[in-house]
Amino acid sequence: MKKGETLVILDAPLLIETGMHKVMNSVIVVYVTPETQLKRLMERDKIDEELAKAKITSQMDLQKKCTLANFVVDNGGSVQQSEKRVKEILDQLAKKKVWLTRNRLILVLVVFLLFFLYLYL
Repeated sequence: MKKGETLVILDAPLLIETGMHKVMNSVIVVYVTPETQLKRLMERDKIDEELAKAKITSQMDLQKKCTLANFVVDNGGSVQQSEKRVKEILDQLAKKKVWLTRNRLILVLVVFLLFFLYLYL
């Protein structure tokens, strides 16, 4: 990025549920299978399966979020695969000059905890 250009990443799991995704320039959803989502949530929060399922079902279905996204990162593979996809997305945004216009602010929603990309480093 050049001086005066800004990229903002907004990690807001409920942004789609509140309808605020409609005012974003681009939306990225980080996706995993329901089984992986459950396993990672239980490990991260050190909670049992019942509580983890309750937390997951309290949010909008991840598949539905994917249909509303401009970009989807499948985070079910390796960290390197996820990082490659993120770089591809940033390259696509750069080619469209969505966020490479001077003094332009883009808000990118990253739903479902981007830190999963780095969880297993």
